[in-house]
Amino acid sequence: AIAAAKQKEYHAHTLELRTLLEEGLQKQGATIFGQNASHRLPNTLYFAFPNIDGATLLSHLDALGFALGSGSACGSGKTRASVVLKAMHIAPDLSQSAVRVSLGKQNTKEHIHHFLMALNKTHTRLRNLCCI
Repeated sequence: AIAAAKQKEYHAHTLELRTLLEEGLQKQGATIFGQNASHRLPNTLYFAFPNIDGATLLSHLDALGFALGSGSACGSGKTRASVVLKAMHIAPDLSQSAVRVSLGKQNTKEHIHHFLMALNKTHTRLRNLCCI
């Protein structure tokens, strides 16, 4: 009953954070999967940076304290390509770069800004490594 009563508030909160995160990701050159889909969860987004391995990006972000995923939540722990991204007809090379973010009621705008700053530094470092 408590969850049902708070559902609209939770939806609005996570949608606001997801929108803020998507804007920051776009400024960094990320591809956001399903952004224009008519039916999306407000708390989840999937993105990739071309030519940056998703697992490598995840390990660097994990070391900084960010808990993210590389596949759909229902496929957590699997190493094969995401069936969700296959169904969306995402190119295999880009799907290998995919990172999933799930937001919750405990997240704040400050968390999003902190994450985007850390991601920018990490992405820049990895991009420079691949191009040396």
